[in-house]
Amino acid sequence: INTSGEASKSGAPPDDFLPIVRHVVEECPRLAFSGLMTIGKLEPNPQKEWFSRLVECKKQVLEAFADDDEHKDDIPQGDEFVLSMGMSGDYEMAVELGSNMVRIGSSIFG
Repeated sequence: INTSGEASKSGAPPDDFLPIVRHVVEECPRLAFSGLMTIGKLEPNPQKEWFSRLVECKKQVLEAFADDDEHKDDIPQGDEFVLSMGMSGDYEMAVELGSNMVRIGSSIFG
């Protein structure tokens, strides 16, 4: 999800992602929905709002499927719902806000 609103990035905007999740869950039986991902702006001062928006998107998914008896079991719950956010320069903030998957390759490999 393009939570930073950058034109250079792909991804659905936070206001328009839920139909994509619904399509995957309801129409793609060979795919398993596991969570959401975002990449914050690559700048020295990361903003909490980029990651907070993804946390809000997670809440929207959980609410949207809470009463859907046919598909609610297809939505991961608790720590099984992946929030992939945070890279080498901003992973600490992302983890603080709920990330359970970070991408820190440049910290490891340079």
